[in-house]
Amino acid sequence: MNECPWSVKDVFVVFVYALVLFFVFSFWATASYFLAAFVLGFSRQAPGLYIHFVRHASDFVTVVLFYGGLLAAMKVKIFDRYRLNPFVYFVKKENIGRDISFGLRSYLKFILVFLSGVVLVTLAAWVWDAVFGSHAYESVSSFLRASEIENAAARKGQVGLSGFIIIFLLGPFFEELFFRGCLYRALRRRMNVLSAVLISSFVFAIMHGYFFLFLYVFLVGVSLACLYEKTESLVASLSFHMLNNLFVLVLFFLGL
Repeated sequence: MNECPWSVKDVFVVFVYALVLFFVFSFWATASYFLAAFVLGFSRQAPGLYIHFVRHASDFVTVVLFYGGLLAAMKVKIFDRYRLNPFVYFVKKENIGRDISFGLRSYLKFILVFLSGVVLVTLAAWVWDAVFGSHAYESVSSFLRASEIENAAARKGQVGLSGFIIIFLLGPFFEELFFRGCLYRALRRRMNVLSAVLISSFVFAIMHGYFFLFLYVFLVGVSLACLYEKTESLVASLSFHMLNNLFVLVLFFLGL
């Protein structure tokens, strides 16, 4: 893996800058929503349409603004400062096809192992109840139901074209650029592979804000970091991440 010139401090500064830019952009964007809606007459002629427009437009634009702020902060504090071209530094053009295939195959293996683990834990809990008369199966079932509810709540409103763009396209691209490209690389500069993988994956899971799905997101983060470590390219981890998010979207649309 080529030398990383930036530090963890630089990555932290990037995140702080992204938040600041996000709040600045959001203020003006929110003001623009209400002004545009008022001028167009939504609030006077169709209150329901006005509320729908503001809620769904604001969800989409809020995410876009945050990612825009994150990209601007990475460009100024890392790419421009250290004179790096991210598409050259984080991608091996000669291996793009191989890395895409490797990332997709890795996700299929990951989800197969994960679902198998869920089935085995559920069966083990059922057997434990049958032998010892406890409530292990009920506890596992409750946890899985809570995970489904949490995922549904997180995806509420993220349907249609805007949800697809955010979850399948924008999310994986910007998250891989930041968490694996910037954060993981900075951690690897100061520590061994295992420590860097675990810390970056923990931060990745924390930032997603889940509780019941924390373990799943953490394991996804571990897989993504390992892919980046192995290929030294964001293409494989990006392919893995996009397929994972597509899988989540499909489950949501199917009501599972």
